[in-house]
Amino acid sequence: MRIDIFIRKCLLLVLTLLTISLVRAQSPSYKMSISNDIVISPNVYEFDWYVQQTGTTPFELASVQMGLGFDK
Repeated sequence: MRIDIFIRKCLLLVLTLLTISLVRAQSPSYKMSISNDIVISPNVYEFDWYVQQTGTTPFELASVQMGLGFDK
């Protein structure tokens, strides 16, 4: 009886892992760009940052943190 319960639990675990590996979230596709950039002073750089949806999945933005890297 204990072996039967153990086998059922193992099968349930395997089934759950297989199901999880098949389920995937839809990833929205988007395009980010910077335009209207201008150097105001040696330490001030201003620009407009645009995000445009390119796919069919709805794009929702809750928050963003970005960095801008450049070479001297």
